[in-house]
Amino acid sequence: MFNDNILENNDLADDNAIIDSVTAETPVEAEAKDAVEAEDGFSLRFAENFDFVKSLDSNQVTLDLANQYLQLGEYDSAKRLLNEVIAQGNSEQQSQAQLLLERTA
Repeated sequence: MFNDNILENNDLADDNAIIDSVTAETPVEAEAKDAVEAEDGFSLRFAENFDFVKSLDSNQVTLDLANQYLQLGEYDSAKRLLNEVIAQGNSEQQSQAQLLLERTA
């Protein structure tokens, strides 16, 4: 004869096993979690090592780069950067950029 109680108990045991396997952390999830933690650690170390970047004046960096371009003979690139400094830099940077721009003419 067929016993319904046995079938139901076995079915519940199988369902619980499936639920446990679905809710358990899979190896892929564990690896992803470790990767995120490693990335966060890298970001913190990177921020600490390159904190000085926050204090850089972007117009001064652009002016320095334009000067390097001039030394390399890359006049078009230098002119583009110097015009950017003339438009956005402070008065001292604008004066320096204007002098360098006159050298390219």
